[in-house]
Amino acid sequence: MERKEEQQKHNIQVFVLFLLIVLLAFVVRIYKISDESVWWDEYSSLVHINSGSLKEFIYLNPLYDPATMPAYYILEYLFWHYVSPSVISLRFFSILLSVMTIPVLFLIGRKFNSEKIGLVAGLFFAISPIHRFFGQGIRMYVLLTFLFALSIYYLLLCSEYSNRKNWIVLTLINALLLWTHPFAVIIVCIEVLWLFYIFYIKNTKKYLPIILQILISIPSVLYVMSINYYSQEQSFWFKKPTLYEFIGDLFADDAVGMTYQVRIIKEVLPQYLINIHPVVDFSLLLITILVIALSIRYIFKGVGNYKELDTKNKVILLLLMALIPPIFLYILSILWRPCIFPRYTLYSSLAIYFLYGYLIKINKTKNLNYFLIFSLVLIFFYQLLITLPGPQRTNWKDTVRFINQQSSNNKNVSVFVNQAINKDVFTFNFKNEKIPVSFVEDINTFIPIVQELFQKESSCFTDKIWFVYVSFYFGDYGSTELEQLLNNSKIRYETYDFYGIEPIRLYKVLPQEGVTYNRWTDKELENEFLKFTISDFALANVETGHKECAMYLIERLISNDPLQKLQFQNIYNALKDGGDVPKLTKSLRYYQISQRSMSPKYKEYFLKKAVQFDKDLELAYLCFDAIMTSINGDIEITKEKLHHIVHVNPDIALPRIALGVITLSENNEEEAKKWFYSAIQCENGLYQSWKYLLDYIFIQKDYKKALQEYYDLKNKGIFVESFFEEYLTSKLAGGNS
Repeated sequence: MERKEEQQKHNIQVFVLFLLIVLLAFVVRIYKISDESVWWDEYSSLVHINSGSLKEFIYLNPLYDPATMPAYYILEYLFWHYVSPSVISLRFFSILLSVMTIPVLFLIGRKFNSEKIGLVAGLFFAISPIHRFFGQGIRMYVLLTFLFALSIYYLLLCSEYSNRKNWIVLTLINALLLWTHPFAVIIVCIEVLWLFYIFYIKNTKKYLPIILQILISIPSVLYVMSINYYSQEQSFWFKKPTLYEFIGDLFADDAVGMTYQVRIIKEVLPQYLINIHPVVDFSLLLITILVIALSIRYIFKGVGNYKELDTKNKVILLLLMALIPPIFLYILSILWRPCIFPRYTLYSSLAIYFLYGYLIKINKTKNLNYFLIFSLVLIFFYQLLITLPGPQRTNWKDTVRFINQQSSNNKNVSVFVNQAINKDVFTFNFKNEKIPVSFVEDINTFIPIVQELFQKESSCFTDKIWFVYVSFYFGDYGSTELEQLLNNSKIRYETYDFYGIEPIRLYKVLPQEGVTYNRWTDKELENEFLKFTISDFALANVETGHKECAMYLIERLISNDPLQKLQFQNIYNALKDGGDVPKLTKSLRYYQISQRSMSPKYKEYFLKKAVQFDKDLELAYLCFDAIMTSINGDIEITKEKLHHIVHVNPDIALPRIALGVITLSENNEEEAKKWFYSAIQCENGLYQSWKYLLDYIFIQKDYKKALQEYYDLKNKGIFVESFFEEYLTSKLAGGNS
């Protein structure tokens, strides 16, 4: 009777501790959940959430993150459309998934014949700074962690009770895992190796369900191998970690100062708390290495009975899960390309939490156990404390709030953001329908933009320009290159810093009294980066109701660039004559996405969307595609594409001009002559002003006069193909008249 009462008392104590841990995890994750901005990772998960169907959403979701797998995003879409369509609600959904992991950890602890191990693992998971960060984010990592824990639990069940039900559940869980993250295959591979080992030492031949785990991995592996991912040059956020960072990733994910997952909020914390973090990080590292070393020592120690052998095998599994994933990705990063990010092996930390609990369980010295648990809890709470004040993510919220406050009474305001992908996230957070926002892909092009917009007689006159510069993870604030350019151009500016995982420096750029600023020159308008910015800025002005500025920008674009004319002529006419501007604006936005898309399937998808609203954009795309093929060096394919355009659109001049340039570069003057003279007859003789130039080149062979005529046309602001200058200069240098 007394024993029964003691057991009931023990169960109540365990239950109370379990509830307290769950409550602690929930409070830690819900804290300041609404203060964090939607940053790039979350934006890429949300940008297509309002798609017309789940099928369309799953198709579009990998647009910005090609390695996206569908499992989490199906849940995200269903939650958004059938429960609550808000960012906060989706974060709350992630928190629920994260907190649901704790009961699974408790059940795994029981498989070690110890509720204490499960409670210890649950406690460290609850107060872990990295699991707090990813547990409240709109991203797949929270589901990956939950499914990993569930998979380990059923794996242990299958190793003990090899029945059909357990194997079916494990297979289903692993199938979900494999379609949650590309590197989840590492987890399944470790499980398969461990199961082969277990059944080998038990002298059983239950290999068919193990082979099933291999078979379900094949489709996801083939899918991952088929992904057209960013090139190494474009994947600049990936880098091979330093040895220090790798050791942190391997042994101490929660040592905030050792890895680049979460950041210490140095800006608001007392200095003494910041100063001690290397010591605390190192302490956690040492404790973890000691725990792993003791666990390895236990494995090689003789065992007295079956129960001890069974526990030893489970410890082997924990060690494999803790060490193999980061080591494998690190080796892959050295031999192939950087592909290791601490979050990709986030689940490995769960195995380490279990090892903490296991060491405390087997250690017979109570005082040492108390010291170990107290030290670890203190370290974890410290690491949590230095990350809590926030914000952790990129601080778009405070940035946009500041711009809105400073610009509330000012009509002549424009915003530029460095890089198009950052502009997308900024506008998602900005939601201001009066201030145009565009991007600057090349810092050097920002100066001519400022110079133009500070012209008081300009239709786009602006007396205040905001420039948002976003640094890479844990980088320095601002751009010394930009600041030097501004100083050299006698442009005033003030800076405001907003701390976050990607530091933001906001520049308030102002005209300087008594300084005359220059308008865009024709030479500057040949810069492709500048044209991209102007075209995007023109659409931003259309969308925010700045019609005159939009028309002026489009006029500058189309006057010297036939390709831009193909894109923007219709919207310009609509602005001028009162046409369907919103429809054409939507069309051009789809067209821009098509141009920016890396994958051919998305280029085609968004081009079709664009053409639905403006069929003439198909011609613009055909010309753009031919030009890009030429830039890539595929001249024969380029010629085929250009001939096709001429065939389907005989009155368009641009492909004829392009064919003339190609044949002239190949010294085929007769063929070039045919194409150029036919071009000046197209589009109602739009390029008739070239006739004298062509006559000098192809009839009179007077290259000196031809070059002078070329410069005269340029000086008059008439578009003339720049290749003529290169060709004529080389002819004159070769001794031709």
